[in-house]
Amino acid sequence: MSYQAVTRPRFYVNIFEWLHLNGISQPWGGTTGHELMHKMIFTLPVDSVQVTSPGSTAGFNHSLLFQSKNFLTSQSFVALLGHNLAETSCRWQVGAATTENDTNPNAVNVGDIYYNVLVHGENQAKAPKNGYSIATYDLSPASAGWSYIDPVTGDAVLTETSGGAVDIEFMTSVNADGTVENPAISYVGTCMIGNYWNAPHSPDLNLKLSYETNTKTIETRGGSSLSNKMGQPPTWYGDVAAWELWGTSGYAVSGPLSHPVKQLRRVWDLSFSFLDKENLLPKYYAVNTDQFTDTIDILDQKDQTLMGSDDFFTRVWNIVGTNLPFIFQPDLDAQEFAICKFAKDISFQQTAPGLYSVQCKLREVW
Repeated sequence: MSYQAVTRPRFYVNIFEWLHLNGISQPWGGTTGHELMHKMIFTLPVDSVQVTSPGSTAGFNHSLLFQSKNFLTSQSFVALLGHNLAETSCRWQVGAATTENDTNPNAVNVGDIYYNVLVHGENQAKAPKNGYSIATYDLSPASAGWSYIDPVTGDAVLTETSGGAVDIEFMTSVNADGTVENPAISYVGTCMIGNYWNAPHSPDLNLKLSYETNTKTIETRGGSSLSNKMGQPPTWYGDVAAWELWGTSGYAVSGPLSHPVKQLRRVWDLSFSFLDKENLLPKYYAVNTDQFTDTIDILDQKDQTLMGSDDFFTRVWNIVGTNLPFIFQPDLDAQEFAICKFAKDISFQQTAPGLYSVQCKLREVW
């Protein structure tokens, strides 16, 4: 469909940024250059961080190791923004580490949803073009190896009190003779790690998409109109504008020609009616169900709380609020994205027993 239409949207929320800013999770030790890579977890700004060394030997180079604290789910993702990984033939692999000194983290397979990604084997990925790449993973504690299921209670019991850590390894590709395929330096601007949430259905028909010019105009005493453009366009992803791809094949407008193309700020006004309570709110506004002791509620597990419920409040609003940016995909079947913030607080109105409506305003940021 496209035409910038909003059908069934998807929200990508940066869990590691939220954990770090709240002092809940800290980076673990790593290889050379690891300290510089810590800033990669922040959604903005999209700067360039070196992830491989020039002329390095084949195989593993640098890694990003960050405690997950048991907040990742089966609907997790890794988004690499502003990279040149296609140009340098650099691969990456997501692993689940159980301790800080874990030298052999469990490799996690790439999921079924990915953009600008070529899957090698099951757990290594490569970008066919420079710019950005998004891939989904199952990083729930049981699947990643951070927990086991208690056969009596059915609870997921952590094998490590830290909840383990996600390890992103960047590797140079190897030729048949064992030499490095491309000795050039690889860069990544942002490495978002978190969970995504799919809206259960499309928003109401009265949605609105507007474009802000960020321009202030005044009229002089002589009647002339003077306009001043406030701010700058989005950060470049390498040689092209944000959310563009470029590489060795295909056509891409790069260099100075692409700089002025994307300067307008998109704003979405969305409303959802008749959202089921299970899609909107957690059953319990709590991190566990220990305080609920009646014979029915005592059987409810973590997936009914703020720690594990798969609803809009738990997965999106309770994490980002109006403070943190996230990736917004207006149509989960179209490869179009924007980094946004919620422009105002939201409220839930009950329209029928168990059904709610919600209005929200999303503003593109950079």
